[in-house]
Amino acid sequence: MCMEHVPAEDVHALIVCGHRFHVQCLRTFLEIEIREARIYPSCFQPDVDGGGDQPQRGPCGRAIPEHELAQLVSADTWTKYEQFKFCRDNPNARECPFCDHLQVCDIASSKEPECTCQQCHREFCFVHSNAHVGRSCADYDAQTADDQRLSRSTINQIAKPCPGCNNPVEKNGGCNHMTCVICRTSFCWLCCAIVDDSPAPEHFAWWNIAGCPNSLLADDHTAATDDDATPITTTNAVAACLLRLGAVLLVLVLGPIGAPLGLLCTACCWPSHRFRSRFRGNFRLALSWCIRMCMRLVWVLPLTIFVLIVTLPVVPFIGLAALSGEIESCFIDIRFELDWAIGRHGLRTCPQCTENITRPGGFTTFALALDWHLTNYCGLFPRWLSSCILSAL
Repeated sequence: MCMEHVPAEDVHALIVCGHRFHVQCLRTFLEIEIREARIYPSCFQPDVDGGGDQPQRGPCGRAIPEHELAQLVSADTWTKYEQFKFCRDNPNARECPFCDHLQVCDIASSKEPECTCQQCHREFCFVHSNAHVGRSCADYDAQTADDQRLSRSTINQIAKPCPGCNNPVEKNGGCNHMTCVICRTSFCWLCCAIVDDSPAPEHFAWWNIAGCPNSLLADDHTAATDDDATPITTTNAVAACLLRLGAVLLVLVLGPIGAPLGLLCTACCWPSHRFRSRFRGNFRLALSWCIRMCMRLVWVLPLTIFVLIVTLPVVPFIGLAALSGEIESCFIDIRFELDWAIGRHGLRTCPQCTENITRPGGFTTFALALDWHLTNYCGLFPRWLSSCILSAL
């Protein structure tokens, strides 16, 4: 996690899957997960074939057992974990406001939702804690009706319901890809649609007309604002409509060219075991992925001419680097799948020292691995253009 070399005694291998992590980094990660009430942490090591609890390619996803958690986290964090888990497993669990004792309250047998602490034997309300000692809930609700109405109005302004569990979720900065801390559902903040749990969901892709194209970092023009915020005008709504219109035009222009290329790539890649394991045999998902990559390639071709005209006369090296990066980003996924489809493996030879370079798992490009090898082992300055040409061969 820290991307540093550590001694072997500072490495911990998870029991459930065997993936190894720096023990201090792993402990920090687990304690943050528990403090944020995520009581079922799982292994996050990238897995090229998916696995565990994840339906598609992504993290390993295998749940870390409790006895291993107890060994890794501190005593205070483990106490919080037990409290969170107890409350999650027992909906009627409440904490005494006087002595902090956690217990399950039996409120079915009483008219008023009153609980008696098993430790200090003091009474408190199951719903309102110690807010109205000696009074009924009806009296307290009548007295605070205006405050509750104002609170609900504020919650409706700053939060939206999770599509998975319907609990309110507030966005405090960041992108529009939200994850509910209670049910772990990933959804779009703009339209509350459930999206795939990945760093770049397809819901925000420029070609996805049915989603929110190019809106991963866009402002929410439907959100209410407070007195200190900048008023949301119709400009944001017009910008959102223009983005969607641009996505429609791109699909109409690039779709007729990208669709047949995508069909050809799908037919070539489908026999690959790794390709099929990535998409779990989902032909529709594989076809959409290939068409999307081909449309990206078609989009880059006119951009390539523009980059050559504008940047090469001024800064040749930067122009070549930017150009090779754009071309390589479009070719690399398709080339990687074709390599596996015809039986190749992720092992290439350095042109400088003839040593074998093993490309890491997943979709890490051979070009980046070669640049890193040339810089650190051969003592050469990174050669983006040559590495991209080699990776395309």
